[in-house]
Amino acid sequence: MGCLADVIARAHSLGPARWVLTLTSGSALNLSVGQFLVLRFQDNGDAKIALVESALDAPVTAVFADLGTSSEPFALAPEVVVRALPAEALAVLLPRLRAALEQAVDRAAKTVAHRTGYYSYLSPGALALVEAETGRTLPRPDYGIVDDASPSASPLPPDQGDDHRWSDAELLEAWRTFDPATAPWIADGARLVTEMAAADEATFTARATQQRLWSGRVVASAGMGEAINVSAAFDDPEILRRLDGLRHREWPSDVDDCARAIQAEFDAVMVRLITGLGVRARPTAKLLRTFAILVPTHLTGLLQSDARAKAVRRLLGRAPAGGAIAEQVQIRARLRSVLGDEATLAEHVRRSRFAWRIQAQPPPVLGSIAPPITTPPTPPPSDAPDAPRLELWPIGRQYRGVGAIGGYAGTWRDILRAALPGQSVEVLVDEVRAAGVSASAKTIGYSVSRLYGMELLVREGGLHRPSPEGLLILDGDDAPLVERLLVSTYGFAQLLRFLIAAPNGLPKQELIARIRQRYPAWNSDFVPNVLVAFFVDLGLIEVLPNDHLRLTEYGVQWHARLPEVLPDPAVAATTPVAGLSPSSTTVVATVAAPSFDELKTAFRDAAETRAFVLDDGTLRSLHVAWTCHPSKHFILLSGLSGTGKTAVLRHYAHTWCRVRGLAPKHHLAVVAVSPDWHDPSGLLGYFNPLHEDPTYQIEPALQLLLAADADRANPYFLVLDEMNLARVERYLAPLLSAMETGDPIALHASPEAVNGVPPSVAWPRNLFLAGTVNMDESTHAFSDKVLDRAFTLEFWDVDLPRFFERRSQRHPATEACLMALHDALRPARRHFGYRTAGEVLDFTLGSLGAGESEPNAMDLAVFSKVLPRLRGDQDPDLQRALKLASEIAAQHGLTRSAEKLRVMQQRLQATGVTRFWS
Repeated sequence: MGCLADVIARAHSLGPARWVLTLTSGSALNLSVGQFLVLRFQDNGDAKIALVESALDAPVTAVFADLGTSSEPFALAPEVVVRALPAEALAVLLPRLRAALEQAVDRAAKTVAHRTGYYSYLSPGALALVEAETGRTLPRPDYGIVDDASPSASPLPPDQGDDHRWSDAELLEAWRTFDPATAPWIADGARLVTEMAAADEATFTARATQQRLWSGRVVASAGMGEAINVSAAFDDPEILRRLDGLRHREWPSDVDDCARAIQAEFDAVMVRLITGLGVRARPTAKLLRTFAILVPTHLTGLLQSDARAKAVRRLLGRAPAGGAIAEQVQIRARLRSVLGDEATLAEHVRRSRFAWRIQAQPPPVLGSIAPPITTPPTPPPSDAPDAPRLELWPIGRQYRGVGAIGGYAGTWRDILRAALPGQSVEVLVDEVRAAGVSASAKTIGYSVSRLYGMELLVREGGLHRPSPEGLLILDGDDAPLVERLLVSTYGFAQLLRFLIAAPNGLPKQELIARIRQRYPAWNSDFVPNVLVAFFVDLGLIEVLPNDHLRLTEYGVQWHARLPEVLPDPAVAATTPVAGLSPSSTTVVATVAAPSFDELKTAFRDAAETRAFVLDDGTLRSLHVAWTCHPSKHFILLSGLSGTGKTAVLRHYAHTWCRVRGLAPKHHLAVVAVSPDWHDPSGLLGYFNPLHEDPTYQIEPALQLLLAADADRANPYFLVLDEMNLARVERYLAPLLSAMETGDPIALHASPEAVNGVPPSVAWPRNLFLAGTVNMDESTHAFSDKVLDRAFTLEFWDVDLPRFFERRSQRHPATEACLMALHDALRPARRHFGYRTAGEVLDFTLGSLGAGESEPNAMDLAVFSKVLPRLRGDQDPDLQRALKLASEIAAQHGLTRSAEKLRVMQQRLQATGVTRFWS
């Protein structure tokens, strides 16, 4: 199977194609390239292979010939065939597939940059299986998984604050002032390490000993990795043999060789846990801690990624290749080179604990008497002082609690795991319920929606997949989940704030009462109880025997990252103006807009707008029209389809946000208007009395509106794409009225907020509203009520020469033909925009790459993208345009297009009406 190893090694050398190989459930190893499964090793010894037939040099039947089986391949998708075959047949088949697999890897490397949301990755377990199968050692690229493949960092300059590489003198001074006698967690860790080293084989392999080993919190906290169940390892002969061997093994003296040897053992145990014992999530942190206990001579127990990063910068200056184990081995080697060899096991433990202190303290001031370094209580020190403060969403954008679901965070992990190959919501719900989650389809669907809203799932083509942060959660690191909950959901940060002031804990009912007082819209204990249950499940809160709740050390670490002032609902913080909703305050200041020169410069310099065709006059008109009124910011962009109307609004909003240092994704919503919008519910949401708890369905436009209401000092941009596909007066009436009168926007009739949505919202003077408009038979005209409130800008002129100049891929013959056709059709107002021109060029270049002749490639592109736009009745301008376009097509050898244009001319003369579709 050397061919397979060669192809995989080649895939790894193409940095972007990090998602080529993935380990899936059922102990099956998948080699995936692009969207289609290429090879699947099943645990029963069989294999399945899928091929894109067009990538092969021979017909697929010939590729599968002579394999000793009569079964025919079956179709999985158009041009994709699948064949089940014995694993031994691969030795015959793989050499025939080398070229196809390499081509597929090349295609994957070229397209991966454009495939947002496809985040499968290679686990160490999968890598070890392939190496065992092929007998080769494969490279370990950076998969962005912090615990297993930390990328090499650039050396830091010596003047970069406290993070420079410590000198030997600084290290010696820090060691001199390090007093482990005051640190109980050092003594407790030393006792556990000594116990494991001294145990005989029978004692070490006993279940009770293994349970203490894998639960060694006194050495280091595994964070949410503690929740991963590894009890199957306590009785597994293979894992017991390998762990016992760690205690007695002589490791290589060379640092790199030592790191590789320990890493190989680590990978072997991880493979056994995942593929042999069926552990559902990779217990990276737990396994690292277990190895630190059993190999105290070379490891440190530094588990958390930011703690390791800090220690690495201070001790090594540059992160070594190979991930966490290589970092720890090299850290211990540096300490040994400066402090000398360790004489006893206790000294090894002391060195490991010292590594924790290095990441948490400033460099010593040499030449002065440094104060003693105080050490924290059990467990090891928090990384919070070095971690950035969290930026919580504005209160209007925050979710109000989370839905109750059995298993809490564990069920959310099940959803993320089920989404690995990319699934629709319906399939996700079915798979999660089939896995044993006893929840309704609606409840699971709500959880999917929340994971997507918190950016732990991404959506592409109707399929959900884990984001990079979601993959980290599946690796046993729940920090991204905790961070998203604190940032996006009201109540979680407040729980930590209440409990940090009560070191001995608070009675549960008192805590519930306090948080309900801060948010009176919760009219029962239900939502606060769910919040508490989530944080108990995630390890931030512990339940004491007297039914008190207290922060764990992990919870204290997260509290240290909260902002000093937490956002709270406006109902508890402001005095409402008479007649307005509680969200409305007396703040009426106009949001400060950047100057046109400032905005123009930023627009031109940004990478995303550098290739955008927009003259300064149009940009100036857009800026003035959107900002000239102090409270009414409403514009309409009409004109030719494909001229970039939506894109220019998006770029304008992004540019303003960049100038003001704002995150564009939180300040812009582009909403596609649906033709079935007959009332404001598609825009402003609706009250849903049929939900398990009556709730308000919040649509993206309303979410932005609430965010603008809560953050009136900054701009928020709402773009309605194709806004006249429905009658604007019907769905936009509440906003049109509030914009003009200043009256609040009524949302529902309940006297209190529902699901965080107040009864009404005052018109946000910082809301910038825009709509893109195309006028054809599928759209509705505007009434004066709409036009009186908006500035209308027309996008009709198209500068094709500038557009072509800014493209990276060009074709002069096609460009000349398109410019001639554009000029011929413009007088009849049947010309085309940048989108059509770009797609004609792309089609032509693609056809040429597939072996088509130049005239035929251009002809089909023009026929399928330009001519279908042509229609109209008896008009001299249209007659001249069709005649001239037919001549241009003939001049460029576009025979099919020329003939179609001739027929359309004849029909116009004969009937007075013509169109492409006849």
